[in-house]
Amino acid sequence: MTRCSTEIAISNVLLATDFSAESAQAVDYARRFCCRQDAKLFIVHVMDVFPFALSADHAAKARIEEIRDNAEAQMKHFMRANDLEQTRTEHHLIEGETSEALEKFIREHEIDLVVLGSRGDTGISRLFEGSMAEEVFRTAQCPVMVVGPNAKVPPETAMFSGLLFATDLSPFSRIALPYVEFLLHENPSARLTLAHFLQEEADNVNERHQSRRNLEHQLTEMIEPEFRNQIADVVVEACVAPEGMIKLAEGLDADLLVLGVRSGGAFTRAATHGLFSTAARVISEIRCPVLTIRSVTRT
Repeated sequence: MTRCSTEIAISNVLLATDFSAESAQAVDYARRFCCRQDAKLFIVHVMDVFPFALSADHAAKARIEEIRDNAEAQMKHFMRANDLEQTRTEHHLIEGETSEALEKFIREHEIDLVVLGSRGDTGISRLFEGSMAEEVFRTAQCPVMVVGPNAKVPPETAMFSGLLFATDLSPFSRIALPYVEFLLHENPSARLTLAHFLQEEADNVNERHQSRRNLEHQLTEMIEPEFRNQIADVVVEACVAPEGMIKLAEGLDADLLVLGVRSGGAFTRAATHGLFSTAARVISEIRCPVLTIRSVTRT
């Protein structure tokens, strides 16, 4: 377990899997993060036993046992195929609605980070479609790293040398700052780009210039002085935020995008399963993982 001046510790990491290629693509990130932090890795699969769990008859019980037996076989294959048997891991099969079952597991096992893969698109209700991944990170009580379909393979050496922190300067986005500084502390050679995207600007050139300078100053001041020498660039651009994040991450060849996100609240599922989710679009197109920190994340 390691700590930094922000008092963040990563001791327990959860890798959520449905045994698909989408979840397998996140294995290297979870394993290497655990190795670097000397953390324990929990491999968790949520079994879909609905509606059989609502019935007490013999046929329903038999079907649940069949689902569990199949899941146990798939878990063994997943562990073996991804070379997870020799690492410090525990694997668990749990039941329930996906985000609720994972959140219960997170609380009971004091999980510090969730890692999951995502197809980044919409379709049938699976954990690894973009909208369900978003539902997880807007309800989880710890940070969630989502590895989208276009995310590159993690580097063999030090992870996350190129960090991109995109913020609208709101309290919700600022919640991610301790984790940005944690990552900078863990890798002193890492370089950070701060980004803010404007929906509109003043018509006057001088006003635009002064406004951008003020915003650049605000962005820099967000970072504690001891980490400011690791700031590579401060970017203020007028564009749609998802497009800006995707293009900037590609231009920088960023290793990780960090976002502070709002809590889902009472209407999380409705809000995140729409056709035009900002987060789902970013996850589906960006070429690096996205680390999300919810506004009520425990620190």
